[in-house]
Amino acid sequence: TQALNPYFALNYLRWGMTLDFERKFEAAKPFMEKANHLDPNGYFVLAHVGWHWVQLASHEERQGQYAKAREYYHESIKWFDQSQLLNYDQNTVGRRYKEIVKQRLVELGEKK
Repeated sequence: TQALNPYFALNYLRWGMTLDFERKFEAAKPFMEKANHLDPNGYFVLAHVGWHWVQLASHEERQGQYAKAREYYHESIKWFDQSQLLNYDQNTVGRRYKEIVKQRLVELGEKK
């Protein structure tokens, strides 16, 4: 679909999400960046870029890299906050994941 419409941000967003599901986080980054570049004021894109940061944080947490996980969780909150400014009512991804991240940060505070 990227060849059919290279300016449609969700093409890149979904491809990046697919790579995240396959735990190919570094490969997903440019797709998330491209989606954000094409739709920087789209709450849906911003919320899912935040979701991407949560995937990175979760991976680091599983590896025992708690400082890096905290850093990535904090980064995700920035994206969720921005997406919620654009659309709070319909933005279930941004609202729900932000609450999950806040809880993870509390739990990570106990780990070094």
